[in-house]
Amino acid sequence: MRIKQRDTAIPSVNLIPMLNVMLGILAFFVLITMSLTVPTGLEVQLPGKSDSAPPPAAGDDEPPLIVTLGAGSQILIEETPLSEAQAQAQVRQHLAEDEARLVYIKADPQVAYLDLVQFVLRMKEAGGDRVSLAIEEE
Repeated sequence: MRIKQRDTAIPSVNLIPMLNVMLGILAFFVLITMSLTVPTGLEVQLPGKSDSAPPPAAGDDEPPLIVTLGAGSQILIEETPLSEAQAQAQVRQHLAEDEARLVYIKADPQVAYLDLVQFVLRMKEAGGDRVSLAIEEE
């Protein structure tokens, strides 16, 4: 009787097809995960060139009221600390005296952007379109 000899060679595993399948599954889950999340953000409408108001003339008698939002949500008007309700009242009073008056809001660099935007929106309730952010040129 004849005995069959078995191959004693170690079988090799081809990894390339397995890696292709694994990367395909990974790509599938990444795409599904990205499509399930809803991006949230603040929609900002930037003014066009024709919508922008001209800068105040250099010879204006009335300087704008500058409201400073410091770190820790501290509100200052002319170096005087105020509560938010007092600041809104002072902004209303400043804007009610003359139609040409403006209010600028300066923010400390440490203030979170979300807090700044919410503060500007609350101040705009008091003064409408005559309240804006102050931008310093360096």
